This record gives sequence, structure tokens and C-alpha cells, in this order.
Amino acid sequence: MRRMLAAVGLLAMVLAVPGLASAAGHAQAVVAQEPQSSEVAPVEAGDDYPEPWRSAAQDSLVDSWGYYNRECTSFVAWALHSRNGYEMPRAIGNANNWDNYFSSHGVTVNSTPAVGAIAQTDAGVAGHVAWVFSVGSGTVTVEEYNYSVTGRYGTRTVPTSSFRYIHVKDLGSPTPPPPASTSSVAAGRNGDGRLELFAVHRNGRMFNNFQRRASAGPWAGWGSLGGSFTTSVTLATNKDGRLEIFAVGLDGAVYNKWQTRPGAGPWSAWNRLGGTFRPSLAVTRNRDGRLEVFAVGTDRYVYNNYQRTAGGAWQGWSNSASGRTFRARAVAATTNKDGRVEIFAVDLNNRVENNYQRRAGGGGWQGWGVLPGGRFAAAITAARNNDGRLEIFALTPEGRVLNNYQRTAGGTWSGWTANAAGDPFRAKTP
Repeated sequence: MRRMLAAVGLLAMVLAVPGLASAAGHAQAVVAQEPQSSEVAPVEAGDDYPEPWRSAAQDSLVDSWGYYNRECTSFVAWALHSRNGYEMPRAIGNANNWDNYFSSHGVTVNSTPAVGAIAQTDAGVAGHVAWVFSVGSGTVTVEEYNYSVTGRYGTRTVPTSSFRYIHVKDLGSPTPPPPASTSSVAAGRNGDGRLELFAVHRNGRMFNNFQRRASAGPWAGWGSLGGSFTTSVTLATNKDGRLEIFAVGLDGAVYNKWQTRPGAGPWSAWNRLGGTFRPSLAVTRNRDGRLEVFAVGTDRYVYNNYQRTAGGAWQGWSNSASGRTFRARAVAATTNKDGRVEIFAVDLNNRVENNYQRRAGGGGWQGWGVLPGGRFAAAITAARNNDGRLEIFALTPEGRVLNNYQRTAGGTWSGWTANAAGDPFRAKTP
């Protein structure tokens, strides 16, 4: 989602004298100056308030909704038009009148922010309005014009209590960026459909963020789950719907942490599953609901560990999936349509190999085999299509993303192509 401007109407338009900036608000005008293009501007980060309003002297033009240019009210009217698809009623007065106006017309006005809502305050001579870009934990980030009577665009992150919120046509929340300077990120879905993100900060701490409502947001804001980790985090959903995350600690051991109730906290304390591993980790769920984790040891062997019962205690690490012959640089895992776990790894010759359970939930491993073609870096992931066919994605040393898929569920493989990303695309290699 791209950002929009938010105008600060610091003009005491009560006087209806263009150029006399007082404290925050606007008035109406007689003739509106249209922007140069009638098309909706693309949503981009930063100031996209349109011409000619943006470059003209402040209060020298009147916009399409009856507000002087480069004021807070003009910017918010533009933002609602171009981002929310909502047309402001014409010239409803200064910003300090907006809450009363909308409330009297049946629009919800409250203290709960939402992306795309109007942030409104009566502070100053004429009040102030801004456009809500994102919602954090106790904070809100707004885009605005004319804050502090500058006639310019800006953004601020302030306590939620700084504004009232007018909900004319809220937007779904954009996926928030992870905390600054993250080194790894993973996403999962709660049982009620809400997405949840997990990120390892460069200081080693784990953070999470989740949607307050499924498919919409707003997002709750980033919170710390603690710990000290490398650049590897992964997660899976237990049979009862509880998310469980896994990460490689700075000491090389694998740690796990889980929701104590499906879709809710509090989270458990970090539990040490032990071992000494490289920062490559994968987890999937067996047909009977037991989670199984795969990790690349410092000796390059692939190790696995699984729950003895769904949601229960862990068996302990072994290299039964790897044997004492196969060594890897990176690992991925998923589950076939019939319930058999299948793992994929980039070997020391930069080839992708796969291995799978002979029967769902056990019965030993088939043994590693090369999926011919390609030369890969230590970056691989796997997933299952809706029809049950597995598909894997791997990164070449040149940054190309290649994919390979089963022609039928559990069947033979198509071979490596760049269909998923397209040939011009290049990704950053590890």
C-alpha cells in the first residue's frame, strides 16, 4: 500500500483571508482549481498531493472540495478521494468542525484508530486533520499537510490518544514493515484466519505482530518475544490450532515457543530443544498432527526432531532422515496430500535433493535423490498446492528464483523453470 498526504489546515479560515495562517483549518472558496490530471494518482510513499495545488503558494487555490491548497483539510479530502474512494462533502468548515459534522451525519467517531480513517483534533485555532497510514501498539502514524503551520507534507507517529478518529470509509491494514533492521521474517495464519508475523531483529530478539481482524487488520503493532537468535525463524500450526515458532539461538541450539491458547496469548517461555545447528531450519506437520522439525547441523547433516504425540513432548534429535552420507547447506519441508512428510535440501554440490517418508507418519525414509538441473544457493522453500501437488522454489547463485513442481500429487517432477518469477527478476542471495 502506498502512502498519502495529509493536509494541515492551519489557516484561520474564519477570516477567509488566504495566506493568513493561524492554527489549523480551512474554509471554502467559490471557484475550484482542478489538479492537472483527473486520474487517481498512484499510491506511493511520500508526498503525492497533486498539481497544481502542491506547487502553488499556500492558500492561493481552492481544491475540488472547497478547501484552500496545502492545508490539512485539502490534503485529507484528496487522500480520501484517491486512496479510500470516498468523496468529501463540500466545504464543511474548519478541521475542528469535522468530528461534529460527521457524527451528526451518522458516521462513527471514536478513539479507535484504523488505517484510512481521519485523525482529528480540536487543538489550535481551527483544529487539525490527518490521514491514518498505520496503527501500532498504542501509537498511530499519520500523514498530513501544514502541521506547525508549514504548508508542507509530513508524517508523525504519536500516541493513539492524540486524536479522535472519523471512520468514513476505512481501509484494510497494509502488512506492516518488520522492526527496523530485521534479519529474518516468517508468517503464519491463526485458526480464526488472522495473519501473524515473526521477525528476528538484528539485535537477536524475536518480535511478532498480528492482525486484529482476519483479512483486514488493523495490525496490533510489533511486540518483543525476547530470546537471542540467528537469522533463522520458522513456524507451524499445532493440531489444536496453536501457532508454534522455532528459531536457532546464538548458541546454535534450536528453541521453540508456542501460543498457550489457539490464536491468543500468553506465549509460553522459550524452550530449548538443544543441538548445534547452522541457521537453516524447517518445520511441517505430520498427518496425525505431530510437528516435525528439520535442521542442518554444524557438521552439515540433516537432523530431525518430532513430537511424540500431537502437541506433546519431543523425541530428541537424530539424523535418521539424513543418514551418514548426505550433507546439506539448507533445508525445507512440507507434507504430501497423503500425509507423507517430504524434505528438500541444497547439497554441498549446489543441487537440490529430496527425501520422503515411505508412509505417512513413519515407516522410515526413502533416501535422498537429486532433482536434476540447476545450481543453487543456500535458499529453498516448499509448499503444497490446493490440488495436493508439492512445489519447491530455490535461488540460484545469480539470484534467479526457479521452481519445480509435481505433475500430479505425489508424482514425478516437472523440472526447474523460472516461471514463478520471470527471467528478469533477481533476488538477493544469502
